[in-house]
Amino acid sequence: MSTIPTTPEALSAENNALRAELARYRAIFEHLSLGVHVYRLEDRDDDRTLRMVAANPIVEEMTGVKPADVVGRTLDENFPGLREQGVPQSYAKVVRTGQPLTFDVTYGDERVITSAFAVRAVPLPNDELAVMFENITERKQVEQELRHLNAELEQRVAERTAALERSERFLHHVLDASPAAIYIKDLEGRFILLNRNAAAVVGRAPDDLIGHADSEFFAEAHVARWRAAEQKAARTGQVVVQEETAPMPDGVHTFLSIRAPMYDEHGNVFAISGFSTDITDRVRVEEQLRQARERLQLIIDSLPGAVFWKDRNSIYQGCNRTFARFAGLASPAEIVGKSDYDLPWTREESDSYRAFDRQVMESGEAVLHIVETQTQADGRVAWASTNKIPLHDRHGKVIGILGTYEDITDLKRTEEALRESQQLFQTLFAHLPVAVLLKTAMDGRFVLWNAASEQLFGLRAEEVIGKTDYDFFPREQADAFRAKDREVLARGVTEVIPEEPVDSPSLGPRIVRTTKIPLYDERGKPTYLLVICDDVTERRRIEQERLAFQEQIIEAQQHALRELSTPLLPLSKRVVLLPIIGSMDTERALQLIETLLQGVAEHRADIALIDITGVQVVDTQVANTLIQAARAVRLLGARVVLTGIRPEVAQTLVHLGVDLSGILTRGTLQDGIAYAFGQAGGEWSRP
Repeated sequence: MSTIPTTPEALSAENNALRAELARYRAIFEHLSLGVHVYRLEDRDDDRTLRMVAANPIVEEMTGVKPADVVGRTLDENFPGLREQGVPQSYAKVVRTGQPLTFDVTYGDERVITSAFAVRAVPLPNDELAVMFENITERKQVEQELRHLNAELEQRVAERTAALERSERFLHHVLDASPAAIYIKDLEGRFILLNRNAAAVVGRAPDDLIGHADSEFFAEAHVARWRAAEQKAARTGQVVVQEETAPMPDGVHTFLSIRAPMYDEHGNVFAISGFSTDITDRVRVEEQLRQARERLQLIIDSLPGAVFWKDRNSIYQGCNRTFARFAGLASPAEIVGKSDYDLPWTREESDSYRAFDRQVMESGEAVLHIVETQTQADGRVAWASTNKIPLHDRHGKVIGILGTYEDITDLKRTEEALRESQQLFQTLFAHLPVAVLLKTAMDGRFVLWNAASEQLFGLRAEEVIGKTDYDFFPREQADAFRAKDREVLARGVTEVIPEEPVDSPSLGPRIVRTTKIPLYDERGKPTYLLVICDDVTERRRIEQERLAFQEQIIEAQQHALRELSTPLLPLSKRVVLLPIIGSMDTERALQLIETLLQGVAEHRADIALIDITGVQVVDTQVANTLIQAARAVRLLGARVVLTGIRPEVAQTLVHLGVDLSGILTRGTLQDGIAYAFGQAGGEWSRP
């Protein structure tokens, strides 16, 4: 009996020992070449509560399932198919009884074994058990193949035995009638028995070959392979099947050979029987079929669209490279056996694809141009136009579907852009502030009629579309409209009618600016006539008001200019001053005389000073104006004093022969004012 440690040091040492032992067991567990699952039976009365609590790394390599994906789940959740084989029930029994259990688990059917494992389940403490398993798939497959071969061989042997029992004389007849080369050799490789087909391979009669070996007739390269198969059959006691070649007079032939050991009554191998079937033609046909398939695959791969085919259960049986690329597969071969749910498509897409599959297979009729989305391996969501047709066997039974599709993503984007553009055009067209209508070039029927047209002409679009001018206007007016339309279409240039009256039912008399634009197709043929009617009534009214207001402003400006260009300044009660600045024309001369006479009369002036300091050029026009002004002032009983005469001005007046008699002159304005004040008593005018 072990001693229980009582001191901390002893407990620590024992803990360290336990940790080391646990680490050793963990390392063994992690590096075992056998797969190990550890289960806990959570309820001893319910085998469905077997839950996996551990699994070593080799499990992933053996089963393709990561330990992290199965640990924590029940046996039924991880491997639901094992319940039918009674595995969960057996594991629970191991936990309950504490008795180990050894058995084999095989997956597949009687014809094909897909995988097999040798399993040993041992009980562990705490209602747990360890399940250790070894992959024996290859061994089981070989055993199954051997059973099949043995069954076939036994059947043939039974047939031969029955024939021998019926009559020994028919033995050679049966052997010779067989399409295969049949022979029996002793353990040294010498022929004991052979039929005609076997002898024909050598090119001799059967009796000539008895007691002789292959090495006497064939090259060592062939003989060595044959002898190796015979020795393997003798050594292992198993049937050996292999393809092999043999030179014959008409060339090298390929054979499928079966070699099996023959036993004496003591169970010892004493000879090797062989059955070699000439499969040269079959190999040739298979090669031709392989090449044809490669050519077909090459053709399918060269197609611009995606191609695929499925069986009756919508499981993929093949595809071209384009489809494989969309599905994220390295080659078309990887698609075989997969369903839509195994590929990058979304669940909704996969459901839709399979629904169309069922429709095609149940109806036996093709479904064409299915527009659908496809989420591809690179994450891009593409639009596809898919065709699906049923596949039939030689009896006319539907066995699957053939599908093709074309990536129409760019087309869909173009359609969407076109739809948006059309919507934008319709919105803009409906809200244009001018009336816009479109007629066909052939017969002038209206095809477009916007809201502004409805308001201007008082007709709704549904009343107008499809009709012509003859449906709304008197014939003469409609003839005129149609003639003008034809003229514009014939000349091929835009026609602008600046103004034409329109009697609008809703707006009354209107003035419209009409533009007619011919539209052409890609061949240059006129197809439509675009008519734009711009209601300029308000614009014309505003323009007329603006012109009237502008004339008023101009008139007011001219009046102000007149006052500014001929200012009259009263200097005293009897003296007024009229300074002249700038050039002189007839209109201004008349204005000057008028201003001067009004000022003299208004102020009852005795002296009128006219200062021409600001006149740059004195010509006949200016001189005559001054003379006329002086004469007019004298008629009012006043005198004119002319000031500001510069030397060059005086010279011009003399040169022109101007008679200034009756007009008093002074050289400067100051001199003139001094003279006027002296004559008027020197009083300034006060405001």
